[in-house]
Amino acid sequence: MPYSIKAISGLATSTRRSVVFLLSDECNLDAETRFSSMNEPNKSRSNQQRNVLNRMDYWIGGGHNDRWFHGWPNQPRYAGCFTFKWNYRDIDQRFYGFLCNPLRESNPRFQLCVLHSHGEKVQQNTEPGFLELAIRLSKTPSVLKAIEEVFPDQEK
Repeated sequence: MPYSIKAISGLATSTRRSVVFLLSDECNLDAETRFSSMNEPNKSRSNQQRNVLNRMDYWIGGGHNDRWFHGWPNQPRYAGCFTFKWNYRDIDQRFYGFLCNPLRESNPRFQLCVLHSHGEKVQQNTEPGFLELAIRLSKTPSVLKAIEEVFPDQEK
């Protein structure tokens, strides 16, 4: 299968929300690679990585903070897209992904954030290519199959 899902170690667990990375050997999905590269030698987690994990944990816990993460609820085309945000060395950083619920039957309120790409934001508006990729991936059967393998809906 060209896609797989990777859990993010160190994140809080919840029956409400979760965050994972989407991996692929066939296309350049770099969110997990960028996250892994944040590690500093001889440290288990860098300050930058802990900062991002804290923001993800806050979202998993049901928090709202548009400075740390957000979707595009006022733009119907991008309503399922999502981003986690932080700043590193005065450059705005983003992990882009999409929201879905692979547990529609057994847990209808569950939200899974599937992160696929990293980008540096150097302009006011989000680069639409990241959002278009999120839309395309969220509808790709082999991506949905990879998600289902990790999050099987027991009631199906």
